Amino acid sequence: DKLNLRLGFMKLWGEFTDFKDAIGYTPVLGDDGQPAGGNTLYVFDATGQKIIRTPLYTLSASANYTVDLADGGEVIFSANAYHAGKEYRDADNRVTIPAYTVVNGEIGYRLPDSRVKLSLWGRNLFNEVYNLYILTGGTADSTVYARPRSFGVRLDMEFGR
Repeated sequence: DKLNLRLGFMKLWGEFTDFKDAIGYTPVLGDDGQPAGGNTLYVFDATGQKIIRTPLYTLSASANYTVDLADGGEVIFSANAYHAGKEYRDADNRVTIPAYTVVNGEIGYRLPDSRVKLSLWGRNLFNEVYNLYILTGGTADSTVYARPRSFGVRLDMEFGR
């Protein structure tokens, strides 16, 4: 009664079936063969390439466990994990977000006979470095990284309980 487990899995076998006028970008290279800044636009047939902005698979799991205390309060333990497989960010499948896993946790205390809960939480507990998104364009490929390991305190108040 006090334990709640959840598991989710998604697999996608998506590819473009008819995408003849796709736009792609290739990095501009200097005389030494190294990126010199910027990208060159080109049009190509992306038919058969993997669909963009969709991980090839995802897996998620979570667990919550509640301990009743003698004084009427509760301690709630929660953890969840999310794993995403490689994700393509452009139609020519040049730019990818590698697979990553994020684990979060929380310990909460609900006051006796109360609607108030105080929680300590941690996000990205293993400090996984991963991209939230990558954008390709004519001037450059750019990315935004996800937040590193972080901790906090939260106060919840339930209404209508």
